[in-house]
Amino acid sequence: MPPSLVLNSIRHHRGFIGVIIATVAFAARAGEPMQVDPPGQAKLFPLSAVRLLPGPFADAAQANRQYLLAHDPDRLLAPFLREAGLEPKKPPYPNWESQGLDGHTAGHYLSALALMIAAGDDADGALERRLDDMLAELERVQQANGNGYLGGVPESGELWKAVAAGDVGQVRRRWVPWYNVHKTFAGLRDAYVVAGKPLARDLLVNLADWCVAIISQLDDRQMQQMLSVEYGGMNESLADVYAITGEEKYLQAAERFNHRAVIDPLLRSEDKLTGLHANTQIPKIIGLAEIAALTGNAEEAAAARFFWDAVTQTRSVAFGGNSVSEHFNDPRDFSGLIRHREGPESCNTYNMLRLTEKLFAAEPQARYADYYERALYNHILSTIDPVDPGYVYFTPLRPQHYRVYSTPEQCFWCCVGTGMENPGRYGQFIYARDADGGLYVNLFVPSVLTVQDGLEIRQENNFPQQPRTKLTFSVENSTEWTLRIRHPWWTPAGDMAIRVNGEPIATDSQPGSYAAVTRTWADGDTVEIELPMHVTAEPLPDGSDWVAIEYGPIVLAAAAGDDDTPGERAGAGRMAHVADGPMTPLDQVPSLLTTVEQLPSHVVPDPTDGPLHFRIKGVVEPPTAEGIVLEPFYQLHHQRYQMYWELTTRDQLQQRREALAAAERARAARDAATLDAVKPGEQQSETEHDFAGDETETGIHNGRRWRHGRRIEYTLDAGDATQAELAVTYSGDDSGRVFDIFANDTLVATQELTGEKRGDFVEKRYAIPTSVLADANDGRITIKFVAQRWLAGGVYDVRLLTTDSSATDEKPASDQAAERAPRRRGAGFGRPIELGPDDKQVFPEPPASINAVREGDPRGRLEMIEYDSTTVGVRRKMQVYTPPGYSADRQYPVLYLLHGIGGDETEWQRFATPNVLLDNLLADGQAVPMIIVMPNGRARKNDRAEGNVFESAPAFAVFEQDLLNDVIPAIEARYSVHGDRDHRALAGLSMGGGQSLNFGLAHLDRFAWIGAFSAAPNTMPPAELLPDPGAAKEQLKLLWLSCGNQDGLISISQDVHQHLKQAGIGHVWNVDGHGHDPTHWRNNLYYFLQRIFKSDSEPNQPQSE
Repeated sequence: MPPSLVLNSIRHHRGFIGVIIATVAFAARAGEPMQVDPPGQAKLFPLSAVRLLPGPFADAAQANRQYLLAHDPDRLLAPFLREAGLEPKKPPYPNWESQGLDGHTAGHYLSALALMIAAGDDADGALERRLDDMLAELERVQQANGNGYLGGVPESGELWKAVAAGDVGQVRRRWVPWYNVHKTFAGLRDAYVVAGKPLARDLLVNLADWCVAIISQLDDRQMQQMLSVEYGGMNESLADVYAITGEEKYLQAAERFNHRAVIDPLLRSEDKLTGLHANTQIPKIIGLAEIAALTGNAEEAAAARFFWDAVTQTRSVAFGGNSVSEHFNDPRDFSGLIRHREGPESCNTYNMLRLTEKLFAAEPQARYADYYERALYNHILSTIDPVDPGYVYFTPLRPQHYRVYSTPEQCFWCCVGTGMENPGRYGQFIYARDADGGLYVNLFVPSVLTVQDGLEIRQENNFPQQPRTKLTFSVENSTEWTLRIRHPWWTPAGDMAIRVNGEPIATDSQPGSYAAVTRTWADGDTVEIELPMHVTAEPLPDGSDWVAIEYGPIVLAAAAGDDDTPGERAGAGRMAHVADGPMTPLDQVPSLLTTVEQLPSHVVPDPTDGPLHFRIKGVVEPPTAEGIVLEPFYQLHHQRYQMYWELTTRDQLQQRREALAAAERARAARDAATLDAVKPGEQQSETEHDFAGDETETGIHNGRRWRHGRRIEYTLDAGDATQAELAVTYSGDDSGRVFDIFANDTLVATQELTGEKRGDFVEKRYAIPTSVLADANDGRITIKFVAQRWLAGGVYDVRLLTTDSSATDEKPASDQAAERAPRRRGAGFGRPIELGPDDKQVFPEPPASINAVREGDPRGRLEMIEYDSTTVGVRRKMQVYTPPGYSADRQYPVLYLLHGIGGDETEWQRFATPNVLLDNLLADGQAVPMIIVMPNGRARKNDRAEGNVFESAPAFAVFEQDLLNDVIPAIEARYSVHGDRDHRALAGLSMGGGQSLNFGLAHLDRFAWIGAFSAAPNTMPPAELLPDPGAAKEQLKLLWLSCGNQDGLISISQDVHQHLKQAGIGHVWNVDGHGHDPTHWRNNLYYFLQRIFKSDSEPNQPQSE
């Protein structure tokens, strides 16, 4: 340990940071770290002192190692080299790593490597070699920068120069740049403090000097203004550097990063957290706790404890997580968590555990360990798949919804970064030592603790499957000290039993305390602890009727199947971490006819299903004789689930059904009054309504899509209405935005958003002048939102409503809606959906299980590869599926599968999982083994689906040359495939469907099998598609057209069908009951896969098989 570190740890013995730095720093292979025991505090043992034994945590750690090794450090460091003016060795990764948060993952990766090395999960040294190489490369970067800076923030030089000059507003124009830099700080700290790398110390101190120089030029007003943008734990990181160096300037800089708007209310014991972005605030409080420990500031320490109490006691759910759609909800109303698909964020819990560690060390209490256990088992452990590694971002409480898992080298969310770190931290909190030399056992995790003074404790158990644990002591020198064993909240008073060397020990401990055993410990001593577990029901903190079921500390949940979970294994899309598949209506999920007190008696063990399996029996509505199977939530992966249950009575159930029916009637009435509506942020709806805008963005908040920008424009159809109003839905959280609203260039309102309804949505209505309606050409009303201050929107729903009561009086709502339906325009061309006699479904709806992974069936391989595109001039990506048993000894046919305008090379996998579809069909003998290639059809240098995706339409035409000249040759050079047209198919959805028709029919010398599902407006006119019908008749083996009868784009496919029919060209024409949606695409791909590349395939029929 550096002398200055030891000195500073002693100097600030009251501070926890002094403890943690002193106790976990060590030099690699140099033995145990030096330790300093500040009086009056507990200290956690360094990771190097704890080794996990076999169990779920050890399994997850090994899965994490596999995930870490799947990444290329040179690609993670590419943004750092770019910003330093150096040539990157490899291209950067996609997703958040190329969308403005460039480089943030490298910091997490440094931390993850350091933690895993210290935890003993690097037997072959591969992780340590990576850590050393990355530090050496960062040294080269820092030297090139010349000012101590290390970061991948895009256009770093320009940004930080502006900030240093006082233009702190620049941080709002980038994606949280201080947050990004903080990850590098934290990674270097862990590389030094945890993994003992001296070079990391030098890099860290140099980076801190750069930071001090930047902020030293800002006054306090500018500093606080800058802190309104998320900055991670910059106060913590600078406090770390102070603890390491002892130099006061770093402590002063740390204190300048304390955000007064958040911290001052906490100092007054006021909870002002509702509506705030949760994970922006938690790291601030970690830093506050650390600074308080360094300086001995009791008020700041109390503020940190108040924050912890507020979050864990009134804002957290049963599994330890908090927030909805990343924001703190009102603690009096958790309904948003039940309704929305974006439940608690994993990063929040990662940071809450780090805060818990600090508060425990300062004031060791069992309540901290009780929370830690709850969150560690039920949230943190559940967010990594131990079999097929991937990390989870959101964990929805919404009954029967599902979670999304990251994919290596494609997903670089914040929760991927913390997900990489979590397994290395599993051993951090199991044990602690108090000031008098005693020892705390906080968690019942199988492990071995080795202490410097000749003590080893081996904890063995099968917890939580069995409610007991055993400690075995190896002692070199027998001494007297106190063993403090946590008496958890879930074991009632009097139930916990302790035996030392087989003899019972009397204890009067209470739940939420420690049972103390003081004796002179000898070699071979054993301590056996019985921890009886019971079923309990835990309501949400708001006191509502929704409860979770627990057995001991373990949250139980019911699997609800894996049907219709699009995007469950995420691609590289900006919002791919959100489970955006259909949500089960709340009135269709099971309820329980019982009370909180009675529920545990209806949850009975069912060991036939496995350990810790139970059934809810006798109270399920709708009734089921078998009951509902429950199992530990942390074991449930890749499926829908229910962990919260509504308790009700039969009378209440009837009232609830009536309320739901009333809500349905209200929705029907609203639909009946709707002349036309657009769903902002949704490709199909915006296409139909001629979306245009300036500097616009789209995303999801509280489960709903939004769009905002400097200008947003949609054209809606008012038909022949003479009276109408505009209804616009906004977020009740948005504030500070002022914008004008125009209808056909007539100003109808100026709207200011004031944050009037936190955590919910608000609808505003504006009268459309009768003169605007009278003068509208064919009823077309162009609605325009133009920003005055900051941004216009976000808008969540935009619709025209009739205000003529005669339009809806005395008619059933369904009749009213049916009368208005023809006014909806298709694809923005003014053509309504009109179905003809040919437009019918010729294939039955396949079962929902067609893309369900089947245990025991062989599986193909899905991989992301790169190729050199001479057409675009860059290396590009495509996803490739090879079938089970792929062998270079045989040749395979190839299907090229193209995505839509809002997608990329991952879209098919997110929407329809073609790999699983084909795996299942092959297992059933219904398809030919083939390779599926999913390229990116947007042929330009920036091929991401960003901003206004419609502006990228020309690049989809350019892709014809990329496909023919680059993609196909790359596949045929890399894989064992047939190279002739008879073994080559081309199909796509939406924009990709249009490409398939345009390219495939123009190159029948290359493709014999063509499919277009919901072809988009890029489809060429039918006469141009088929200049030589005779050649098409002779050469086509299969031409498949499909569309849904609810799809506004159906007229495009109808025109192609009619032209083919008149020309006598055989084809499939399948019109099902879906819209422009993944279900239609999945179902038609399912049938298409069964027909291609078969020599005995029947000739095409004009309309159906």
